[in-house]
Formats: sequence, structure tokens, C-alpha cells
Amino acid sequence: MQPIVARAALHMWEEPCISGTKGSGTVFFSGCNLHCAFCQNYEISCLNKGQEISVERLKEIYFDLIKQGAHNINLVTATHFTETIIASLQEPLPVPVIYNTSGFETVDTIHRLKN
Repeated sequence: MQPIVARAALHMWEEPCISGTKGSGTVFFSGCNLHCAFCQNYEISCLNKGQEISVERLKEIYFDLIKQGAHNINLVTATHFTETIIASLQEPLPVPVIYNTSGFETVDTIHRLKN
């Protein structure tokens, strides 16, 4: 399954330890496994607004954000694209990766993401 990305940009409004001084390299994935009625990102999470991209394009996005000064790569609501995320991170990045999720991950998924 190819990922659907709604937005990728430097994000200054995460917690200060994540945003730092230049921003978090945030990639908002479309769709969500929770479907909360009052989600602040409803159009992205429930209406699947975004564009389908390849693994190669996702890697390019990471490096574009890093070139812009991102302190990290922040993957928002990426669980349903776990296979693609793992594939996109085979080459280590020069910044930390944040897996920003709903918190409902299986133990197997957490172990697979650690490697």
C-alpha cells in the first residue's frame, strides 16, 4: 500500500523539545485507525485528503525537510502505512525519527520500528 500524505513541512508548533528552533520535519499521513469525531485534523484523518506517493518520494521528502533545517522527521498517524515507513527508513537518517501516533500500536509493530 502506497502512503497518502496530506502535508509535509517544517512544523513549529509541536512541543518545544520537538520543534526546537527550526521546526520538526512533519509528515502528516492521511487516514487514521481511530476516527475520532472531534479530531483537529478531521479532513486528513477521516476524509483521507492527500496525495498517494511512492516510497522513493517519501524518502525525498525526508531529505528535503532535513535540508530546510528540520531537527527531526515527525511521522504523524503513520500506523496504517507501517510497511512503507519501514521501507522508507532502511537508509538511516541524520536526524531522529519521531513516530507520532494515536498510541494504539501492537507490540510487534513497536519491535519492527525499533530496528
